[in-house]
Amino acid sequence: MIFKDFLPYLEEKQVRDTQNLPVFLVGMPGSGKTTIGKFLADLLEREFYDCDQMIEIKHQCSISEIFAESGEDTFRDFETLILNSLSSQKNAIIATGGGIILREQNRDLLNQYPVVYLDAPMENLFRQTQTDKNHRPLLEGDRQKALVDLMEFRRPLYLEVADVIIETKEKPQTLATHIAKWITDLEAI
Repeated sequence: MIFKDFLPYLEEKQVRDTQNLPVFLVGMPGSGKTTIGKFLADLLEREFYDCDQMIEIKHQCSISEIFAESGEDTFRDFETLILNSLSSQKNAIIATGGGIILREQNRDLLNQYPVVYLDAPMENLFRQTQTDKNHRPLLEGDRQKALVDLMEFRRPLYLEVADVIIETKEKPQTLATHIAKWITDLEAI
């Protein structure tokens, strides 16, 4: 677990009231954003939102269908709209889609809030995306190569917005407890 020092964090993000801010979870597909986010929201007694799920509900179709029918750019437009909408949710825990960091405007918005980067080992990502029920359009074909390529491109972008990096080598409940402590400490400043 790697934590940025709180005071420069607050100065850099010009945060005055950390107690009502939403907390965003970012990371690769299969890193556990939704699972850990739900545990975290329960621990802190906060609302939980999943950006991908919100897109599917709003557009009444799966992400795979959006990619197939309208393309990735349209999906990214929807993702940006949902991110902007959810950023006004006070005291919320928000799991983002793995590609939320691809657009500079999304990174700019995320840099105004506490962000947790869930850094999962490649073997965990491969195993999780192979067995999960979500169809992931960007992982078609050679899944392992696709994950390696995505990680190589996205990792610097996750690091750009991250305030804390959590290596997901423990159980989701344990990781949620670590993150909850960080949030509680942050809000105490």
